[in-house]
Amino acid sequence: ADLVDVGSYPGSPGPHGTLDQAGNVFEWTERRFGIARFFHGGAYNQTPDFASSAGGIPGAPDSKVAWIGFRVAAAIPE
Repeated sequence: ADLVDVGSYPGSPGPHGTLDQAGNVFEWTERRFGIARFFHGGAYNQTPDFASSAGGIPGAPDSKVAWIGFRVAAAIPE
């Protein structure tokens, strides 16, 4: 896997206009199943098929690995 600069894929925005949502690290989401939380988005050390947001992988909330993270985002006032 190769690292790229932010904004390298401007032709593939997410549903809210955000870019570069896949392929960095898997990101924790609010989705739950029992006590497991789900992470989505693929990671730098995974194959492209993991980048689908339709899937998701359950994991323990106390997982501590380099390929799981979270995104902090806020709306930018116009």
